[in-house]
Amino acid sequence: MITLMLALSSATFAGSKAKPTPSQDQMPIPIEIPTTGVGHVGFDPVKNYSAKDLAALRKAEVLSNELLQSQCFSDFMIKRALIQTGGKTPMQVVEHLKTRNLTVPVTMYYSRKNVVGYRNVGSPIVYTNLKFHAGSTACARASNLTHEWSHVPDETTGIGYGHDYKATRQRPYSVPYSINAAFDKCCVCAPKSILDCTIVQ
Repeated sequence: MITLMLALSSATFAGSKAKPTPSQDQMPIPIEIPTTGVGHVGFDPVKNYSAKDLAALRKAEVLSNELLQSQCFSDFMIKRALIQTGGKTPMQVVEHLKTRNLTVPVTMYYSRKNVVGYRNVGSPIVYTNLKFHAGSTACARASNLTHEWSHVPDETTGIGYGHDYKATRQRPYSVPYSINAAFDKCCVCAPKSILDCTIVQ
């Protein structure tokens, strides 16, 4: 059982240089999170994926799971000044991500817009843009997919992680964007290879 601290209300701190002191109704409250050991990141069912893209997706799925269980990820996240965590400490965020079991549907689409992937609020479906995913390494695909996966509330806790819509100064320190940064640090591909990628433990 993991005890997480959840805020009754959350603040994005947009445009502020310092995190404000929470008022009484924003103070974190403890909740109990049942754990079953190692969690699982899953991407299924899959729509509009070619055989080549599906192979890359399955490799990305493996990398997503390996990253969340790695020491590299834990060390990186625990030292990071995470925001918009719902009152959880960085260590509690890591434990939550490592132990949650969540499989989300994935659909490939094509758009000329500069959007790598997205999901709609209230829906678990992750949409991946072929413009960016085609030819991307498994590390890059896993980074985007796990970012979107982290948004989706899981059935056990109902917890998902958000970030500012606009590219604010603090957005890189949200949980989804910190996952991207962790992939940059902990996921390595062989030169000129798309699938030969590994997680630094």
